[in-house]
Amino acid sequence: MPQSLFYRSNATRENHAKLIKQNVLKGLGLSEFELNNSADAMSSVRERLIFTWREKSSFQIAKQLYPFAHNMIVPDIAFQMGEFHPKRPREDLLVDILLLLRNDQESNIVSRADEAVSLAIGSKNKTFRVADWEDRLQLFGDSNHQNVDTAVELLGLGKIVIVDRLHAGILSYLSGLDFIYIDNISQKLTKTLSTAFDSREECHLWERADSLYNAIQQALEYLDNGGGNWGEEV
Repeated sequence: MPQSLFYRSNATRENHAKLIKQNVLKGLGLSEFELNNSADAMSSVRERLIFTWREKSSFQIAKQLYPFAHNMIVPDIAFQMGEFHPKRPREDLLVDILLLLRNDQESNIVSRADEAVSLAIGSKNKTFRVADWEDRLQLFGDSNHQNVDTAVELLGLGKIVIVDRLHAGILSYLSGLDFIYIDNISQKLTKTLSTAFDSREECHLWERADSLYNAIQQALEYLDNGGGNWGEEV
């Protein structure tokens, strides 16, 4: 499965690379001397060990860390799910801005509290909901944490969606929902989306913001200009 490569510590990164190499060689019954001095041994390992990366930057680092593996660039596996076709949500659940935001150490957002969002919206008469994946369980009476359909349903609650989770962005794209994203600490969204789409700007349904405040301002501008994932009900 394609991964991102991110370490806070270079020493930890190098140590993990050594451990991976040791375990691979142990599993294949090879010594480091054989790997380094036999083209056949190196070829044999690369045929068996394939690392896939969803970011070009991770791919470049991985080639240096794991030269004994076959490293490949592959778009995030979530794109393989194909299109989703969310239905218009109930009016009592529909909001102008749906903010699906993480609340962990990967977040770049200082505060995801309702007060922070209200302050950024200011005098604009716009409704919003701050949520994360687990909120769909109560909203839709779903007991399955892996249910992608209710994940899409949650994203569809907003006329515009703000996300800082990679797979929230990908699911929004697959569902045809316009969204604004904020990068996490590793810039996972920018790196993964740019790798998957390269320079094909015609595919884009998103905009990037460098802070929660700016994301909300972009969302307000989007709505003021007549944008909206659902438009007017007919």
